[in-house]
Amino acid sequence: MKKIPFVMLAMIAFSSVFTGCLSRSNNQAPEIQMPASNAPSASWRVVYNDFDSFAKASDLILAGRVTGETIDLRHNLVFTLQEVEVLTVYKGGVQEGESVTVSIDGGIMDDVETIPFDEIPLMEIGKEYLLFLEGNDTAKYVIPLSYQGIYLIENGTLRVPGVRHDDIAKELEGMGISEIERMLAEM
Repeated sequence: MKKIPFVMLAMIAFSSVFTGCLSRSNNQAPEIQMPASNAPSASWRVVYNDFDSFAKASDLILAGRVTGETIDLRHNLVFTLQEVEVLTVYKGGVQEGESVTVSIDGGIMDDVETIPFDEIPLMEIGKEYLLFLEGNDTAKYVIPLSYQGIYLIENGTLRVPGVRHDDIAKELEGMGISEIERMLAEM
């Protein structure tokens, strides 16, 4: 007999918590907010909402052509190491004609696959990109600030690869590379 009041109490408590979790005005999902300027993102990196802060935070800014790639397996995660021939240096300590290695999450090695983030797809060999890079403790660079450091250059115009809705992507999409060069020179 003593179990019945306990079971009833437990059911009422569960019901009220569960109902509270589901109740929303107009049965709408919560609005997803973009992170505030300089707020940490899910990848433990900083997300910037203005171009100047973003460019100043980058260790290396360059236009380059992807010439090849290798696969690296670390702790059951696959990374694609993409070799980029430096065509133009806007910031940083590399020279035109050199090659830099950019590490991007994703790839397949043997029976292990890591799916790249939608925001940072793997770069295509032979294509040119404007890259805002961050150095690390190896000889490799990474796309900094979560996902904001990669732009495809097509016919002198920037295109945002992947799925992106951040303020910087909106600002740079469709912009000519000469306009970017001007913005970087003014910093």
